[in-house]
Amino acid sequence: ILKNCNPQILHLFGKKEVKRLCKELNKLSIQKPQSTYQAKQEIIQDLHTIQKKIKQINHAYFDKQVCDYKIESIPKEREQMTAYYERSTPHKKQGTFYINTNDLSKWTRYELLVLSLHEGYPGHHYELEYHVGKKQPKYMEMWMSNSFSEGWAFYAENLYPYKKDAYYYYKLNYDILRSMRLVIDTGIHHFGWDYETCFNYMKENSSMEETIIHKELIRYVCLPSQALSYKVGGCVFLYLRKLCLNKGYSLKDYHKLVLSLGPCSLDELIHRVNQLIIQS
Repeated sequence: ILKNCNPQILHLFGKKEVKRLCKELNKLSIQKPQSTYQAKQEIIQDLHTIQKKIKQINHAYFDKQVCDYKIESIPKEREQMTAYYERSTPHKKQGTFYINTNDLSKWTRYELLVLSLHEGYPGHHYELEYHVGKKQPKYMEMWMSNSFSEGWAFYAENLYPYKKDAYYYYKLNYDILRSMRLVIDTGIHHFGWDYETCFNYMKENSSMEETIIHKELIRYVCLPSQALSYKVGGCVFLYLRKLCLNKGYSLKDYHKLVLSLGPCSLDELIHRVNQLIIQS
């Protein structure tokens, strides 16, 4: 993830962030909104509406526009998944945002906003489509730098003018989950936490259902360090943004810079941006 990070640093940082974000969430005094969806198509339609809304905001953040993405229900063979994005290919001209619509009670339009920011504009869809046509080695076209891509998508969740409302409620909940991952992943693979300790920590610090917590824990057991990439990568993008803005870059210029350098490791990204800042 990062050469200068070790499990102890990430574990403590995660705990600190969970505490900070839970405090911020409690200030909202908002109970978890209930779903009002009656049909799958209502969810898809709301996602299309959100896509258009976010795309309009994107003009203030990016100088390059990309094609729209499709939105579809997750196919039956992948119904164990919640949501994901598949990039365009020579045989598939549009990227697709897939969402699980089997359980209508799971979703509210308030949560769909932050999910769209992550999977669609300006997250995975924008970042992956940005690289289409870029001259790069063939292996780079097949290899996705997880820390860059997931870090960017998590960073993208911040590119919306939130108010202290239900949309912000879900933004904070998503951030809490990514922060808990720092604690749990390092807890399992470095500190030797057992299942009960991990489960209780997630139960005490979130409103997640027990079945969802179980799926998350199995994921962390099977994919060591993958879950760290969201929060760490997002923090790197926020850190580099601060450096660049202090040097006189506009937000558009900053986004153009980091996207032009990627996809790459976070260490390489930090090194290259620092080089360019020193030279400027």
